[in-house]
Amino acid sequence: MRSLSLKKREHYRDTDDINIVAEKYTPLFELIKKETKKQPITIPIFTTNYDNIIEDFCCQDDNFNLIDGVRYVKGHRGGILDFREFEKLDQLENKINVVLLKLHGSICWEWDDKKKIIRVNPKPIDDLHDPEVYKFYIAPTKEKIASDHPYRELYEYLHRCLDNAKLFIIIGYSFRDYDSLTKIKSSLDFNEDLKIIILNDKAEDLKKLLFGDYGNRVIPIPCFFGSDDEAKYLALIQEEIKKIRSDNPQDRF
Repeated sequence: MRSLSLKKREHYRDTDDINIVAEKYTPLFELIKKETKKQPITIPIFTTNYDNIIEDFCCQDDNFNLIDGVRYVKGHRGGILDFREFEKLDQLENKINVVLLKLHGSICWEWDDKKKIIRVNPKPIDDLHDPEVYKFYIAPTKEKIASDHPYRELYEYLHRCLDNAKLFIIIGYSFRDYDSLTKIKSSLDFNEDLKIIILNDKAEDLKKLLFGDYGNRVIPIPCFFGSDDEAKYLALIQEEIKKIRSDNPQDRF
């Protein structure tokens, strides 16, 4: 679905219970499914988290089809990251197709210097797993370099998506990533149909500080994702989707 995408920052590293995670995410996905007339339903998710919560969530529920850029081939443990998988975009009817792009890499990614590939493991990698292979993600204490592979390609996908989207929901994100912020602002300038929802307890302050020039195209929802305010923020998101559909009756959304 080109009209809507999500950016996720909320994470739940304190729990191993995927059912708790599902309880928090399922209502939002169900709302999007309900309000989407276009088939197949495809939702791009861009995240700066390194964890594999979204992967686990999608894999445990048959209602979802995960497209995460992983290509499985013989001779490679787990799989390898291949951007052609995103271009191919194998969508399935009657499922929610989640296209997951991890802007800062993953705790499951390894760089194989010998073969010049990124290997993807099904579970997080131990630091001592292989002295010749290191975790391929941008650690919080390191300089974030979005001009290097594979981050360059991932940020380019973000930019291309926003240039064509009508609604971008940003969940629990503090905008400390300069590269994401510049891409978002650039797309707001280029794509006059784009609206952004900021779902964050500090949403009002973030809009005032970073997006004051964009008026009602940036909608702050000052709530915690998955909190007791769930009914409130879902209703507000639904209202914005209905407004977009009303303004674009020819768009099947």
